[in-house]
Amino acid sequence: MAREKFKLKIKQSFKAPIKSVFEAWTNPEQVAKWYGPEGFTNKVHEFDFKVGGRYRITMTGPKGERHTVVGEFKSIESPRLVAYTWRWEGSPVEPTLVTVELEAKEGATEMHFKHSGFAETADRDNHDKGWLSSFAKLERYLV
Repeated sequence: MAREKFKLKIKQSFKAPIKSVFEAWTNPEQVAKWYGPEGFTNKVHEFDFKVGGRYRITMTGPKGERHTVVGEFKSIESPRLVAYTWRWEGSPVEPTLVTVELEAKEGATEMHFKHSGFAETADRDNHDKGWLSSFAKLERYLV
């Protein structure tokens, strides 16, 4: 229960149809183009987009540092919801949960993003910076 206070929430609008935003989150070729903070590139090793399916993505930073994230898709409701676990590969820390809810709003899409289950505030805050940077890339990608 104490872990629940270490969550982050981000609300952002994109000038794109809900179907386009959903596909950017759920199509591995599109995910590879925007995922991760500014300056990072991605290699999608696995992306079995179905409930219970697994994913594995390596993000490579501008100095060559590599970070691989793994998880499992927990909930999918096209085109409005996707939820999946998130864990750095090799980390002993329990997986966290990412939930993306989308809502069509007058030709745009409003995203309600939640990443919950962090063990510490520092982890949450670091992910907040990374996600905000990723969403700036997503916004440019969707244009």
